[in-house]
Amino acid sequence: MCVSNPFLLSKLLLLIVTAFLIIQNETYSQERYSFRLKDGTEIFGYSPYLDTVKNTVIMEKPDGETIRFMYESIFSDSRGPFINIYEHTRKAPYRLTEIPLGIDTCRLTGFYFFELRAIGMYADSFYYGGEAALGLRFGAFNIGIGAGAWNVSKVFRLPVFLHVKLDLMNDCIRPFIYGDVGVIFDEYKIAPAIKYLTEPGPKFAGLGLGFDIPVSKTMDFSIDGGMRYVVLSNERKAPSCDPLVYSQTFTEYYMGYVRLGITF
Repeated sequence: MCVSNPFLLSKLLLLIVTAFLIIQNETYSQERYSFRLKDGTEIFGYSPYLDTVKNTVIMEKPDGETIRFMYESIFSDSRGPFINIYEHTRKAPYRLTEIPLGIDTCRLTGFYFFELRAIGMYADSFYYGGEAALGLRFGAFNIGIGAGAWNVSKVFRLPVFLHVKLDLMNDCIRPFIYGDVGVIFDEYKIAPAIKYLTEPGPKFAGLGLGFDIPVSKTMDFSIDGGMRYVVLSNERKAPSCDPLVYSQTFTEYYMGYVRLGITF
């Protein structure tokens, strides 16, 4: 290829050299850290920060891989944890007195949980309500008692249920599965009974899955959904000449639902 204007060629070469120098300067301006561990290993990387909940150091290695190791595994002496930093402006490293704290949003989970949910349900029509559950945590397994308030078929219903939940991952954003089984109270005043396990009666059971997303150290935003089998009592006009005579019936619903709320 023939270049007719040497001035344009020189400008092009100047731009290429300038871009190269900028890239090189950006590469070498990144501070590199080294951590000496108690077993004698020395780990190098960039942009470390401390997960204050799990007490874990998270750092990017030179090859781009993310590495995690416990803060307690760092060798310490009278000056503190053995952490060196290599800056592009220094020929020799110098010791840090502390590690930068990361902005961490993982929540601290206690021995108990408390859930508040708004719920939207759909079967033959759209229904809505609210639910709450309180219980104990045993690691990833949670079990408790719940209650709620539903508006179904223009009747106020009060479900009371056993709530069982299993966290699938021990991470900041935790997916989970859960199940509920319980009885339903309403204005028809049908008392729960063992016979309703096999016969029609006010009851429900369901399975769902969802996510807990931390918004603070003590609270998650939660979203979940699933399917429920629900049996509700209703009244229908009896085949009689008397317009005031009604018969008690039970209606089965297969409800899909979505819940939004918070978890403590």
